[in-house]
Amino acid sequence: MSTVKKRLRKTLRQEVEEIARLYFIATQIIKSEGLSDSNGTPSDQEKYIERVENAFESLTDIEKEFINNDFFYQAYPNWWKKYYTRSKYYLIKKRSMMSFLEAFEYGY
Repeated sequence: MSTVKKRLRKTLRQEVEEIARLYFIATQIIKSEGLSDSNGTPSDQEKYIERVENAFESLTDIEKEFINNDFFYQAYPNWWKKYYTRSKYYLIKKRSMMSFLEAFEYGY
């Protein structure tokens, strides 16, 4: 069993929140300092952003919707109420977090 599957939902949420927080910090650093070093080597921030984006791209469309709406662009806190019951929302959210973290950790 994968280590991601053993984690509690709260821990999963905290891990995805931290990845999103660091993603936004990395994008701010790149905006202020620019891309790659002088010899064209990607910066640590660029590598981190690529890792997050690759993990995101590996998800299904529904998983992307959950990760995006709940962690990256939180403009609508109750976006899901129109589409899902509470139990279905939490079930899909947990599955989405697990898929995202597994892809992030293993570089899918």
